[in-house]
Amino acid sequence: MSLVTILMTRNEKDIIEDCLIDRLKYFDLIAIVDSSVDGATEIIKKYIDLYPNRFLYKHDLQPHTIKHHRELCFELLKGKIDDDTWIWQLDTDIYLHGDMEEYLSAMSIADSEGANCMVAKIAQFYPTREDIDSLIYWKDFQYYSMNWQSKIVYKGLSKLFFKNANQETPCVPDEKKSSYMPIVKHYQYRSLHQIGKKANQNYGHPAASHIISKDAEDYVIDKEFLSKWEDNSHRRPHHSWRSLVSLTKEKNVSGK
Repeated sequence: MSLVTILMTRNEKDIIEDCLIDRLKYFDLIAIVDSSVDGATEIIKKYIDLYPNRFLYKHDLQPHTIKHHRELCFELLKGKIDDDTWIWQLDTDIYLHGDMEEYLSAMSIADSEGANCMVAKIAQFYPTREDIDSLIYWKDFQYYSMNWQSKIVYKGLSKLFFKNANQETPCVPDEKKSSYMPIVKHYQYRSLHQIGKKANQNYGHPAASHIISKDAEDYVIDKEFLSKWEDNSHRRPHHSWRSLVSLTKEKNVSGK
């Protein structure tokens, strides 16, 4: 069973190389639609030159909408895979973890159930004050909240469609979700510089409701309210993103 993933990226030079290394570790075929003008394209092309049989690629500078670029990803896959092939929709800042067998097993379970999509549990990793002060590299962040789920694995390429321009994942006709929910890691907040840039570019955009402030410091979460990866002694309730921000601010004000 082969693993196939799609990726749309735009001006993510700071993370694209880590992303491609991760994708090559797990996936046999990687379809990329790239809208970058910041130097990320040159990094992508370097890996395409190294692994030409592993990539499908298109550079597209049309006004950025999720629907448009996801559909371009699907166009790249047509003729390369069939409707029984699972597609993993992973953004540049979403990563698999652990052994590939876990993900092969997830697809086998879904197939045995007659499912055509999987909802993933997404562990959202946040920078803590200790991470920021110690200049911890974002992939070494340990604190997270499992506060998001999304249908990011699906099949039936020829039948997938979108209802609106900013729909995150496609509609799957006759949708049947698998009982198995794989876990992925999400690192959308990686440093104060990156957070500040992301917030200024996306604040107020209807497709970026998670951007709640232009102040990068508002995205630094107190570890007391987060769980620690693979540490059962440090488990916390999985608060929503806004709750994490509010709890951290309240603690900072009280000084406790």
